[in-house]
Amino acid sequence: MPKSKRNQGVSLTKTPKKGRAWKEGVLAATRAAVDEVAGAGAGSLYVFRHANLRTGPLQKLREEVRASGTRLCLGSVALLRVAVSGGEGEGEYRAGLGGLSPALRGGAGLLATPLPPSEIEPIIAAFRHADFARAGARAAATFALEAGPLHGPSGAPLPHTLEPALRGHGLPVKLDRGVVTLLADTTVCTAGKRLTPGAAALLRVFGQRQAVFRLKLVKRWDAATEKVVKVEGRRRGGGGGGAVDEVSDGEDSDEEEDGSEMEAEE
Repeated sequence: MPKSKRNQGVSLTKTPKKGRAWKEGVLAATRAAVDEVAGAGAGSLYVFRHANLRTGPLQKLREEVRASGTRLCLGSVALLRVAVSGGEGEGEYRAGLGGLSPALRGGAGLLATPLPPSEIEPIIAAFRHADFARAGARAAATFALEAGPLHGPSGAPLPHTLEPALRGHGLPVKLDRGVVTLLADTTVCTAGKRLTPGAAALLRVFGQRQAVFRLKLVKRWDAATEKVVKVEGRRRGGGGGGAVDEVSDGEDSDEEEDGSEMEAEE
């Protein structure tokens, strides 16, 4: 029987495109943060790189630093570059800000603060939030399961209702007297390789947090001197079963981190 033309699927996920008003809002919010820094006379505007961006922890960080007058701005990096370097026919918004533009690529944002570097930089360096890795991310560690009854993160046996889902994610399992049992040793993921959707789902089931949301300050514009300097700092590798890819300076990278398209803070 031919398919009826009246039976058309309707997508419920469509959202309106971000138009000129949204772009102008991002520019205005970012430049307002710059003006606050410049008005303080001794503040700084940083470019930071982010890895494994998560909205909830980002909001908590914003709330923690808000009292000090610190603002974090994220959005389209092209808009952030315009905000600091000026658009077509415009000059730099403030003297020296154009030096930040090369670092605003890929997963990057701006941090405006009246605090001295000795106070704000340790706060950002110490910020870490472990979370579950998403499909497509690189595994931080190899995770394998041995044949036999399967247990969850708490050590209790997995609920028997999970057995169909586990099979759907590629695990050779069966119910043995109501106990979810793995039939053969299985490697869920290998360190350094991209996670498949099934592997990412299994890591969540077994409580394996292999992603860390963190920020790295890479460049700083000083409001007093109107000069841009590189932020020195050590790179940190992963440890404790939850580390992730390094956060690079990103001056030559156009790769977007997942979730990097966020509006500037109002």
